[in-house]
Amino acid sequence: MKHPRIERTGGIASYGRINLKNFGADSFQEHNEIMGTDPKQSFTTPFSTVMDEVKNALEQKGFRTNIPDSDLSSIC
Repeated sequence: MKHPRIERTGGIASYGRINLKNFGADSFQEHNEIMGTDPKQSFTTPFSTVMDEVKNALEQKGFRTNIPDSDLSSIC
């Protein structure tokens, strides 16, 4: 392989391709996979569709919750 940058570094270079499993682009999950983890399929459902279920589960565990604006997908 002939490339000016490789020649300047004394011939030290590496390259390759990786077939990542995750579905993100430059994501936290992707970086972990590159470091050797074996990710599972991400949960891609919008939070708003499970917000009430999460709220109820948190309250059953003793947490106090509040949905400040039902038009926004957030729990306080």
